[in-house]
Amino acid sequence: MEEKKDYQDAYEKEHYKAVYLANRVAELEDQVDDLQFKLNRIKNNPIWKASGPARKCMHFVIRQKDRLKNCGSLSGVIAKVRYKSWEKKAMTHYGTQSFPSAEERQKQEAAVFERMPKISILVPLWNTPESFLTEMIGSVQWQTYKNWELCLADGSDDAHAYVGEYCKRLAAQDSRIVYQKLAKNEGISGNTNESYKLATGEFIGLFDHDDILHPCALYEYVKAINEKDADFIYCDEATFKSPDINKMITMHFKPDYAIDNLRANNYICHFSVFSRELLDGTELFRTKFDGSQDHDMILRLTDNAKHIVHVPKLLYYWRSHAGSVAGNIEAKPYVVEAARGAVADHLRRHGFKNFTITSTRAFETIFKISYEIIGEPKISIIIPNKDHVEDLRRFFDHYLKGIDNGWEKTPRVRLSVLNPGGKDIVGRPENEFPLARTQYERLYLSASDSTLQTSLPAKEAVNVYRSEDENHQVTYRYRMDKPTEITGYMKLHLWVAAPDNDDMDLSVSVEKLSKDGKPLPDKTGSLIAATGMMRVSMRQLDEAKSTEAEPYYPFTTEQKLKPGEIVPVEIEIWPMGLLFDKGEILQLTVGAYYPAKADIPFGSAPISIPKEGYTYMPGQNVEKMTIGGNATECADANEVVKSPATHNVGRHCIYTGGKYDSYLYVPVIPAK
Repeated sequence: MEEKKDYQDAYEKEHYKAVYLANRVAELEDQVDDLQFKLNRIKNNPIWKASGPARKCMHFVIRQKDRLKNCGSLSGVIAKVRYKSWEKKAMTHYGTQSFPSAEERQKQEAAVFERMPKISILVPLWNTPESFLTEMIGSVQWQTYKNWELCLADGSDDAHAYVGEYCKRLAAQDSRIVYQKLAKNEGISGNTNESYKLATGEFIGLFDHDDILHPCALYEYVKAINEKDADFIYCDEATFKSPDINKMITMHFKPDYAIDNLRANNYICHFSVFSRELLDGTELFRTKFDGSQDHDMILRLTDNAKHIVHVPKLLYYWRSHAGSVAGNIEAKPYVVEAARGAVADHLRRHGFKNFTITSTRAFETIFKISYEIIGEPKISIIIPNKDHVEDLRRFFDHYLKGIDNGWEKTPRVRLSVLNPGGKDIVGRPENEFPLARTQYERLYLSASDSTLQTSLPAKEAVNVYRSEDENHQVTYRYRMDKPTEITGYMKLHLWVAAPDNDDMDLSVSVEKLSKDGKPLPDKTGSLIAATGMMRVSMRQLDEAKSTEAEPYYPFTTEQKLKPGEIVPVEIEIWPMGLLFDKGEILQLTVGAYYPAKADIPFGSAPISIPKEGYTYMPGQNVEKMTIGGNATECADANEVVKSPATHNVGRHCIYTGGKYDSYLYVPVIPAK
């Protein structure tokens, strides 16, 4: 009797709640009607109609003001517009421009692999819009790899009979298309499971009824099957605004497989293709996880997979439209709970207990998983460090053990000052960087005698070299009249011209020479130099962010050179610490910069590593082995790192003396 009373109380409470909610809904509907009436009255007011153009103008001004505020300045607005233009080009690059040419298509269609598996693509249909249906099926028929099977299970209602009519017509024309009309709609999971019953392929692919495949998707997957023995494959994807795949909303460049990432977020998602053997004895989709059935399936199948391969190419286009999860997760609110349930089920299979799964602020289906900590396991933190071990010990003693050991008085900076040909200063303590006691000096370039001088030469002169010549550079030297330390940021202020071109790429270096003018390499045979580079057309400075020693370039404005134009440039030089004895030489080199001839095919370049797999010191004799491929062999013609084009043509002119105050800005550190 007591149990019956409990049920009765619960029923009455729920009944009362239902009545309350019904009344609340009615009240809100009345409020909506009232507000709609007021809105219509305002819209129909002649004054409101007449003020339309003025209001549009006012809102336009407000939007531009907000845009200017958000971007910081007019140049920021221009930069954002340019970025949007670049972004649009990038989307097209990953969209239709990435489709194979006629020649490439012919090559892929003729390709013969050792394994040519049939791939059964499963598509659950339900009231699919006609345009979506034709584009989806067309993207499969347009694949460059031809051994596929399209399995269509149709749960559409009678009002969408055209779905079945269209599919039957195509199935009669193409034997690779298999169609079945379902007796009733069984939801995402049920309809997909029914399409799986139609499949005869060695591999299974999952495809949504309103999305599009890249023409090379199956070809790339079969390559992965043959080259990497893949049994579970996925690719990068983009969300696009219907009907144009080039109008992308997001581009999802995915990481490689990592189980912790996958638990927290179904980043694999589309386009999943897997060996049929992974499904032996298991269900494809489980209806209790509808909305996140793919996350559940991926977690189960990757647990059993031996070779999970990420194809790092954008090969799947996820259509965003009203009612799709791609458009708005709120369109299907059950998705969040289904995803949480799928992850919980996976964790329980792996023996985890007392865990919590919570949505993050980033996105509702991106989870934070908190695991139960059993016992008090010791955690060892390994910090690779050759020097200053005692400092590390004091740090941990202070912050972990609460020992008052004066750690807070530890110098904020330790720096090294190199002395090629002599003894280096290593780990010198300082309070800041750049050093507050720095005394900046100007060493003026003199083209007439290739020297650096402490005062501006009175006579104007010019150094000229041809950028294409083997020796495409000039040097300037300064002999130290006393022991000198140069530590910090340097820059080169230079007057230049390119009579034969509208641009020039420059490279500068500052190095130390011996008293007799010979290079002083380190123990490995490498020369020690502070370097800098500059493309002259990008010379515009951000005056607000630049300092006397550190020029700052926004790289937003291109300023091409005019014939005969002589312009000043500020070239940033990487900071360095160098010691000079009296009589030793500082050498400045200015020349044409040429990027290294890369043209390296992705994934094929050789690399040498220690045979025993450890790190080693410079100059240490270590037995090595070479891994990777031959850099002259191209793994994929479309995957090659091209050398950047040079902007150097003809003569480079460097002007010094008189009105041309070309100088090296040097940070001299006085002795303490």
